[in-house]
Amino acid sequence: MDTNHEPGGIWKDVALVILVLIYSGNPSLTLEFPSEPQLVLLSLFLFFLLIRKSRTPFSSDFVLIASIFAIILLVQCIEFAFYPFVTLAGFFIRLFIGYAFMRLVDDFPLAFVRAMLIIAIASLIFHIPFLLFSSLGFSLETTINQAAELLGTAGNRLRIPLFLHTFVMDYFPPRNAGMFWEPGAFAGYLILSLAFLALIKNEIAKNDYKKYFIIFSTALLTTLSTAGYIVFPFVMLLHYKWGAVSMRKSIERGLLACFVVVPLIMLVSMYSYNKFEFLWEKVEIQFRTVEYRDYNWHRTRFGSLVFDLEYIKQRPLFGWGLHENTRLALHPEFAENPQGMGNGLSSFTAKFGIIGMMTWLGATSLGLMRLTPGSRFKPIYMVLILILLLQGEQFLNYPFWLGLAFLKTSQNTQRGCQTNMKPVKKRISIRW
Repeated sequence: MDTNHEPGGIWKDVALVILVLIYSGNPSLTLEFPSEPQLVLLSLFLFFLLIRKSRTPFSSDFVLIASIFAIILLVQCIEFAFYPFVTLAGFFIRLFIGYAFMRLVDDFPLAFVRAMLIIAIASLIFHIPFLLFSSLGFSLETTINQAAELLGTAGNRLRIPLFLHTFVMDYFPPRNAGMFWEPGAFAGYLILSLAFLALIKNEIAKNDYKKYFIIFSTALLTTLSTAGYIVFPFVMLLHYKWGAVSMRKSIERGLLACFVVVPLIMLVSMYSYNKFEFLWEKVEIQFRTVEYRDYNWHRTRFGSLVFDLEYIKQRPLFGWGLHENTRLALHPEFAENPQGMGNGLSSFTAKFGIIGMMTWLGATSLGLMRLTPGSRFKPIYMVLILILLLQGEQFLNYPFWLGLAFLKTSQNTQRGCQTNMKPVKKRISIRW
């Protein structure tokens, strides 16, 4: 696979992306050792790399975004008369890690897609034999538990992480969580991989594009994730060739999308919802849990949204902060049992207010626009996909997702720009 990068350069970027992904949802590393010291060491390592790369390690966009969040948190501290310095430092460390790896990786879309390809293949290597043995009635739980005890990752018998893969024991058929904390999280990363794959489809070989697409889609299907299945048809629109030479063809494709593609996606989604029991059953159970305020109702996707809206209504601009003493001030009884899965969009808004949420969302939108200067449709649509993904998981608790606010244009690629330079690869047009 030819690239414009120096030999080996892209694989250094891939390794860096995998490293940050490991600290953005792999539960293995935090079972034996606290995450805070590890994140401090990671941030120091990335700072050292930034110093080597540039005399000015802090860009203007990082200073601006960090300053906005600092003002938000300072206002919270003053109004609540509460100064959780360790908690605040933890947030800025994660923000810096997200910024630093984006600054260090030259071509993020390509590096991320290749990193996720490795993670997806590894997940299938572990998951498919586990699925086959389980389907034949052979239990591997004892063997997996023994391996986890040897590696020091044993603890939760329903989610058993073995560094490279997390085995999910509380579903049949088994669900694929990859190396992340749960299958829905893995599905979110796979959807994001498919979205960025659509951005680089014309820059990689046709066979590579097909390989990536098939592997990501196969891994996504094995997650049995409700949110992943719902968003998957929509991310497919990014893979359709929307550009047209003439106005007539543009109109034809627009009409085709409005009257054929979008209705077809809606019909397929509705059919899947009614056909597959695990999709509608999970949704209905969560609705009932919220309606009757059952145990842990606030930890479900719908319940967390209702829960967070109460906080957002009372402090819409600056939010309630990160520490549980203020974040759960209206429900102190939940302090020892805080939100788990939840709604990542509403949770982040409840913590940082609308100002904080719009800061991250606006910066991410600008970054996507820089990556796709020749398209108005793709950046807007990718933001909508991000919003959909955040409905199901607390992704913004992790450095990788905070780092999306610092997306930049690669020095070696100009996506969507017309130049007089001969393209390195033959452009590929694949319609779906």
